This record gives sequence, structure tokens and C-alpha cells, in this order.
Amino acid sequence: MSTGIVIYGTDPAQTEPALEVAENLFLQFGEKASTAIFLEFVVRDGERIIEDREISLSDLREKVSTGEVTAFQVFDGGEKGGAPAISFGCNVPEFGGLSFIDVQIDRSVCEINEQIEAFLENVVANLSCKYAIAYDAEKSSVAYKYSTGVNLVKIFPFENTSLFTRELPGRVPGSASYERVKLRMIYPLNVLNEEHLGIRINDLSLREWIISDSSRGSLKSIPNDMWLWAVNEMNLAEINNACGEAGILIAWQKAPANRPA
Repeated sequence: MSTGIVIYGTDPAQTEPALEVAENLFLQFGEKASTAIFLEFVVRDGERIIEDREISLSDLREKVSTGEVTAFQVFDGGEKGGAPAISFGCNVPEFGGLSFIDVQIDRSVCEINEQIEAFLENVVANLSCKYAIAYDAEKSSVAYKYSTGVNLVKIFPFENTSLFTRELPGRVPGSASYERVKLRMIYPLNVLNEEHLGIRINDLSLREWIISDSSRGSLKSIPNDMWLWAVNEMNLAEINNACGEAGILIAWQKAPANRPA
């Protein structure tokens, strides 16, 4: 299993602190990024296209500091000392997508949940963002595809990814409601803002609903008025179904009833 992390609503102007956060993530696991690439526009046969270029980490730092680079990926194969393979990508709208950070780590969330929580706290302390999730996927490539939200990859059987795709900027309606008034789904780790916690579930706010029952996980205050909602993997299906029935999940889809034999 691999951990996938997505951080939504990041600021495209914060590429430099994003790279610092990336390097700190590798240090958490006793590693350094071994490979770096960045995106740039090039003209070929009169057509302007996007290409990725490999670069040393020191040169990437320099180009980021001068503003020459705004989108990058740093990664390490994790061959040394049993450390997991790690990838960190900083994405910006300039290259045709949305502003978000994607991370893949070749370990399951439950194995490294303390490190992931520390990483997420470091993210919100140093970067502007609106929402973040951490989840398990079969492998890192699946974790990445899920992060983009633009394909049919799903990690829950009761999930319709296309419903989330419609909420992405540039789509229809493209309202990015996951940044404020709804959630994509419920995951082992969820970083929420104050507006999220005011979402109503029947007669309760989401904050009240979570703290009213210990099986719904724990809620922890983290920097910059953000909150970390941790949910036990065993309770994910029940909590997703409860929140889905309440209409607060974008991608939740009611499981079809079993057909009679």
C-alpha cells in the first residue's frame, strides 16, 4: 500500500516555501530528494507545449528563488536503508491544472500516521491552503492519479470520482466547494478549515458531530486556524455513509441494494 496526500487551495506564489516543505518531508524519513524536475513552456514546430526538465536539487532551489520555476516534482526511489520511496509535486494553474500539492509515500497511512500528521502540521504552518487529505492506495501511481481528480480512479467502492471532477476549477460547475462547504470524502487524515467545521449534519455542525461520538475520530487544532480530523480505518465506511447520507460529501454514491437471488 502507498500513502497519497493532496493539499488543495495552495497559493501559486508560494513555490519557494513549498520546496522547503518538500525537503523537510524527505528529512523526516532520513532521506534527501535524489531527483528533481520542473515544468516549462517550449516552442516546437511553431506550437507552444509543456515539457518537464530534469535538474539538480541545488539548481532547482536557485530557479525557484528567482521565480523562473513555479511547478516542480522532487522524488527519491527509497533504495537506501529501507526508507520509503517518496514523491512531492507542486502544481500551479499556469500549466493547465489547478493549484495543489500531491505527495506519494511507499507506505500505508497506518504505518506512518505520526509522520504524516507532523508533515501536515508543517504544511499548514508554512503554506496557505484550504483543505488536505491523506489516504491509502494500492500503489503510488494510483495514489497520484486519485490526487488529480480527473480520471475514474477511486479508493472507496461507494465513490463516484466524476462527481468530484466537476467541482474542480475549469470544469462545470467548477465551484471548488471542497475548499469551503463540502468534503471530497472522509479519509484517515483530513485537514479542515473553520468553514468546513460549520457544515451542518442534521441539527449539528460538523465540529459538534465529530466530538459527540468517539467512533467518529479525533479533532485537533493545528496552525493557522486549521484542524486535523483523524479517523480510524475501521470506521471509515460507516462515517462516509453517514456524511454521504447527510449530503456533505461530493463524491459519495449510495451503494446499490443487493439484488434478490
